[in-house]
Amino acid sequence: MRDDYASAIKLFRAAAARKPSGANMAGLASSRYHSGQINLEEFEKDMRVAMALDPDYLWAVRELGWVQAYAGRYDAAQQQFQAAIAKNEMDSNAQYGLAYVLTEQQSWDDAFDHVTRALELQPDYVSALSLRSLILLMLNRPKQAIKDADAVIAAWPDDDDGYVRKARAFDALGRRSEANAVLTAASRRADETSYLLFWQARLATDECDYATALKFIERSIKHEDASFHDHRLHAEIALGLKWVSLAREAIDQALYLRPGDSFVLYTNALVLIQEQRFEEAESAFDSAIDAGLDAEYLGDFLSALVGKGRFMQTIQVRVRYSDRKTSSPEGKSLDISN
Repeated sequence: MRDDYASAIKLFRAAAARKPSGANMAGLASSRYHSGQINLEEFEKDMRVAMALDPDYLWAVRELGWVQAYAGRYDAAQQQFQAAIAKNEMDSNAQYGLAYVLTEQQSWDDAFDHVTRALELQPDYVSALSLRSLILLMLNRPKQAIKDADAVIAAWPDDDDGYVRKARAFDALGRRSEANAVLTAASRRADETSYLLFWQARLATDECDYATALKFIERSIKHEDASFHDHRLHAEIALGLKWVSLAREAIDQALYLRPGDSFVLYTNALVLIQEQRFEEAESAFDSAIDAGLDAEYLGDFLSALVGKGRFMQTIQVRVRYSDRKTSSPEGKSLDISN
């Protein structure tokens, strides 16, 4: 629990030598994974051994699910949390875990049901309150999202999470000045994390105040916990400033961290257009759509092509996507009305 994995490995190994129980083997596997001694595939194998020794040890079931979720293996993680709930529907952590995975898959209604169940079981579950605030925002219920955000702030006043949730809800209500005020207050009370700086940059970008946005995002990417989201936004801001070389540097970093993310691929396509690498841009946009990008972004992509005088290519891309309108390769409807 203190992240002292070296000591945990030693103790779990000694415990497993005396009695190779599910709990001992699962603890050893988890400690070794989080310390970097084993990779994800080895961790999954060792955890399944632990679960075979004790199928009712739900911590192991959930731990496997959480590790898979953070690794982006959402289908596998969903199965783990569902398995835990099948064994004990009163397991608030499993209900929250399933809500988290469903949120990552943008299944907002189902996610709301499970996070609400987690809070029914454990009303003071602050992480679940924070997640429900996000889900309510995505369900276009920002006023209710603010209530949950306020509860998070009250419980964690020195953490940035609740402030960001509240600011995003204010922004959704068109109260951007209040959203900015919340984030400014948070920067005084909470540590200036990359998460907080990202959303300050995001709001400034939405106002097309790229100079201000750049100041925030440049501070954000200096943090150790900066993610591909920060670098992708950095590229977007650089494009807004028409600094193409900076946009390339930023999007390359995002691609390195998360090469299969649909928005990273889409932003890369926009950067490629500005670099006049038009065929590569079209291919990158196709990859973004295949990775799950909403086809409504086709309009912005075509506008960027038109801005570079690529009229024939624009027509060809629109016609090609019109042929795909009825169904994607996965059989899902594509709306390309833009």
